[in-house]
Amino acid sequence: MVGVTAPASKSVSHRYLIGAALAQGVSTVRHTLESRDLERTRAILCGAGAIMETLPESTQASGAWRVTGMGGKPRGGTAQAPLSCDVEESGTTCRLLTAVLAAGKGQFRIHGAPRMHERPIGELVDVLRGRGVRVTYEGREGCPPLLIDSDGMSGGSTAIGLGESSQYLSGLLLAAPLTSGLTIE
Repeated sequence: MVGVTAPASKSVSHRYLIGAALAQGVSTVRHTLESRDLERTRAILCGAGAIMETLPESTQASGAWRVTGMGGKPRGGTAQAPLSCDVEESGTTCRLLTAVLAAGKGQFRIHGAPRMHERPIGELVDVLRGRGVRVTYEGREGCPPLLIDSDGMSGGSTAIGLGESSQYLSGLLLAAPLTSGLTIE
């Protein structure tokens, strides 16, 4: 019998790292995919207040991290110097972190490679605006780059479709514990 180790999931790896980064205290996250997309997610989360240290057992095939969380509130920059959130070509990073950072405090500039600036995010932005988050498109309406100015996302009831991207729902679910009680339909 031959044993085979399945590669780590990119989708799950993003969510592991985001959850650990939002938590209070120190978490250990193992078996994450090591990719450029995950590098972008880690860099943005660290810019917003998390600390991520590579563990000795980390390999190119399977990452292992010690994550000191930001205690539930991503921290952005100021109007003069918003936190630069360069997602490069990672749609997953863009969609998940747009919702999560909108639940934080401060200014966040979500931007990426030219192709990313053609990808829709309007449906998620509409939900965020309905929850009291100020979002300004810096280019084409409905697409990044965008500037988020937030004092935290309000709770309440909201609806989102899954036709454009199910990652909008995932981002809102990750952000929900940072609100005063968000119900998503």
